[in-house]
Amino acid sequence: MFVHARDLFGRVDALPSSRHVVVKRDGAQLAESDAPTLVFETGLPTRFYLPPEDVDPSVLADSDLKTGCPYKGFASYRDVVLEGRRHPNLFWYYSEPFGEGSGSSGAITRRPR
Repeated sequence: MFVHARDLFGRVDALPSSRHVVVKRDGAQLAESDAPTLVFETGLPTRFYLPPEDVDPSVLADSDLKTGCPYKGFASYRDVVLEGRRHPNLFWYYSEPFGEGSGSSGAITRRPR
């Protein structure tokens, strides 16, 4: 499936880090990690991709949304359910990223507010 053309001046770098990362929503802790992968992409804020085991699986629910990126591949999304309230597509991941994004394989990141 074609997404859109790549920008000749765009770049994606995925680098391992030991930075401590905590993800919260409405005061509830959703994830905590000391092993994120930092993804730097031209024109976008740094993304922190966390190992799946560092995200609380009890708050995650399946989502049907799928999107594509010509740099990283095809993303799948997860909803977050807190106290009966569903927050759609709050997390996403690339199960088989390609090219420059391959360092984030299987890791999950939070959509920025």
